[in-house]
Amino acid sequence: MFEEIIEFDQEKIEANNYDIDKINAYLDELHDVKEIRKKAEGHYVGTTCSTELARFGAAIMACQESKWFRKIIKKWEFWENGKLEEDILKTTEEEEKKRGRKLYE
Repeated sequence: MFEEIIEFDQEKIEANNYDIDKINAYLDELHDVKEIRKKAEGHYVGTTCSTELARFGAAIMACQESKWFRKIIKKWEFWENGKLEEDILKTTEEEEKKRGRKLYE
């Protein structure tokens, strides 16, 4: 569990014809969870699990201050069809091998 900022890029959403209503509905749902609060600048911040966010897929970016997650953010685009979750799992496995321990148990 860690703190994350969730945001999306309006231009990319429009360019890729993503369903903005679904994205907004998801963000509203996050806002209703007491652990998640909306900052004044429109970012949703809270304590949650990145793989839960990953399952939603398109247009959601989860970021946190860690070397492990910065690798994910560097290659961030709009992942589709579980691609984000695959990338998170792959990067997590690589990091676990380096550290010699599980990141999540």
